[in-house]
Amino acid sequence: MLLLDYGPVYLKFLFSSKLVGTLTTTENFLDILLTLQSKLGQLEFIDLKLTKTIGENTLYFFKVNKHKINNFNESVELLLIREQIKLANISEIYYCGKPQGKDSELITLLFPDLNEIKQGKNTQLSVIGVDFLNKNFDKPFFCLPYQTISDLVKIGKFNYDHTIDSKIYLEDSSIFPLLIANIIEGVSIYKVESISDYSRVGGCSFGATTYWSLLQLTCGYTDPLEAVKDAIEGQNELIDLSVKDIFGQGYDLFGLPPDLIASSFGKLKYLKDMSNVEKKDISRSLLTLMCVTLSQTIAFTAINENIRKVLVTGNPFECLEFMQMVMISIQYFSNKGVSAYFTDYSAYLNLLGQFRSREMLNSESKGDNEIEIIIKADN
Repeated sequence: MLLLDYGPVYLKFLFSSKLVGTLTTTENFLDILLTLQSKLGQLEFIDLKLTKTIGENTLYFFKVNKHKINNFNESVELLLIREQIKLANISEIYYCGKPQGKDSELITLLFPDLNEIKQGKNTQLSVIGVDFLNKNFDKPFFCLPYQTISDLVKIGKFNYDHTIDSKIYLEDSSIFPLLIANIIEGVSIYKVESISDYSRVGGCSFGATTYWSLLQLTCGYTDPLEAVKDAIEGQNELIDLSVKDIFGQGYDLFGLPPDLIASSFGKLKYLKDMSNVEKKDISRSLLTLMCVTLSQTIAFTAINENIRKVLVTGNPFECLEFMQMVMISIQYFSNKGVSAYFTDYSAYLNLLGQFRSREMLNSESKGDNEIEIIIKADN
């Protein structure tokens, strides 16, 4: 089975097969990929850390930055995937999401012999994906170490080493009820009581695509991943106006620490010469603005809906440092009443929902109530 999710920056795929699938008489597909990874140091497109065997199926996850489509088309990884598709006699590729621009042409380029078949609605697939993840993966949801909001200008920079590999996994096996805050073009926030009981309760128009579009306009970036990597090193103190910049110190009357950002991009109004402003500083400032602004919306929505857990998904920056910034900001705006969680499978929730849907529709348990729910999503 080959599944596709069209995203604004990435084409995301899930490949699963019940084959022991061989390209030689002795090696299976996973062995081949592990051997290839050992030679290359790290595969560029397939993330073997996410590979999961469930029952008779082994799930392989890979995503392609649209700006690197030619690299993928010429890669050994794609050659191996095509061989496995032939071995599995796969003739269709099921997809969700909406193709943009020349997306369909890219799929034809990568998999010229496969027919595309639309499946499901993204929201429902995400909910099914979260439920499937919760039931079949070991501790898939995590948060990160807490820091005070006054360290906001440092998070993702001075605390880089502290943040990496410091995931704190959710022990509670029951994930619902929760909010799902999906950050893509804008942000959509859904209240989820169960796999069949969910509704949209909020959102905003400032999302990851806003961040990327503004950077293209102002800085000439050609790759979102490059912009995020630059943001980790950027100095937003050179661009953002702090409480200390305004008052010379903190504003104790209202509990505002000196380093708290008072105005994003606020210092630029004083600059006569912009030549010393680096694009990595602008990227950092804009990504900080996005994280904090979205966090405020998410926190207030959670409080209004009386929900204490939020799963933040879809964020294409997939960077622990800025995940931590979102988490800390949500806690700050909710007075520590709302906890934010993330998952390494964030980019693939719709695909996990698709996989669960196809497996259920192909199973013999046609009387399962969940089958009816998923069939409706396909209409």
